[in-house]
Amino acid sequence: MRINPAEFFRFCSRRTALLRELAEHTEGDLSDSQLFDLVKRTASEGDEQPETVVKQLKKLRVVEPVEQGEGYYVVAGPLLQLLRYLLHTAKPASPETVQGYVKGLEERCKLLGRATEAEDVTHVEMAIGDINQTLRCIYDDVVETHQSILTAVAEFKTNRTGVSVRQKFQRIVYWMEVYVVPMVHIIRVDGEMEATFAEVERLLRLASDRTVFNDLGAVERTVRFIRLVRRHALRVFEQCRKEIQPLYRELARSNNIAAGAAVALERLRRDGLQHWGTEPLVAIYSLRQQYAVTDAAIRTVLERVILQPPEMPPVVDFNEADEEPAGMRHSRWLDSLPELAAANVPMDDLLGWLIERNPNLPTNEVLAGFATLFFHDRLCGHFTGADARTYETPDHVLRAHPVRLERA
Repeated sequence: MRINPAEFFRFCSRRTALLRELAEHTEGDLSDSQLFDLVKRTASEGDEQPETVVKQLKKLRVVEPVEQGEGYYVVAGPLLQLLRYLLHTAKPASPETVQGYVKGLEERCKLLGRATEAEDVTHVEMAIGDINQTLRCIYDDVVETHQSILTAVAEFKTNRTGVSVRQKFQRIVYWMEVYVVPMVHIIRVDGEMEATFAEVERLLRLASDRTVFNDLGAVERTVRFIRLVRRHALRVFEQCRKEIQPLYRELARSNNIAAGAAVALERLRRDGLQHWGTEPLVAIYSLRQQYAVTDAAIRTVLERVILQPPEMPPVVDFNEADEEPAGMRHSRWLDSLPELAAANVPMDDLLGWLIERNPNLPTNEVLAGFATLFFHDRLCGHFTGADARTYETPDHVLRAHPVRLERA
């Protein structure tokens, strides 16, 4: 049955106190008698009779029956979400809920992939519609969870009475372990959500490229929304973790102090003051001694100054040109070899070519260049099978078979 929007919002504008009471009643259902009590408690002068207001609640579907003929009702889900949004009383989404959305996206990706391969335009359009709806659910749940955590943190910071330190600490631990830490693992850059979003974006591009889905604007909007959800979720939960962690550390410290004080008081009650001992006390030692400087100390200082005068500091010449380190020069030479060799291939004797071009290089540097070119991915070296030859470097005489170098 359709609801007249004007009548619905006119009724809600006159019953804000009643709607607030209904939004706060989240435990179980409401019977007819409970509805009458709520209407009477929130009624003001000039309002209709409670029976009329209850009929309007049912007619406008502010409350919906749990089962037909049972006489029990619950607040309509969409209205409850609207009230929580307006009253800033959002409920956090569990990591399992977001993980379920991610799993749903994975299933829609499989369906979209099969429909794209089969060029089934209808199924592609329906799958993309479901993907957009799931992305919106993830975004809304992340926003609600963010609002819930910030509200809880604000309450902890402002509420100074009524709740013990241990209870506060346990609640913060619950928030960290149940909501924040698992959610960060899901939405981080190497988590499940990131991989699923990347697959959704790839399939949307594929469907557009194969002209199975020709609404290019819808594809671009969905891709932009995916990136928005990704950035927003990661930023939100990183911010929540930064809000909760300092509070967690502070409450952990307070909880440890309270636990230690409780142990000390229990031992005082059990053992009495005479037998209490010093175990619960913090041992603080202070040793302060001041003496006049002795003659021997003064004589030692003077001897050190006279017999061992301080040396003048060294003078650093900042204008002196720095010589390039040998290691850097050798590294630059190795990096330049592939280009030089590529310009001279094919060559029948790689080692001979290196020694001829660099006659003053020591043996270890020549062999390093030989290995660099022999194993380079753009070059191919192999032994020619010719007889061994003798090669001379400034410090050694080498004997080896020639190696031919070609392009890979």
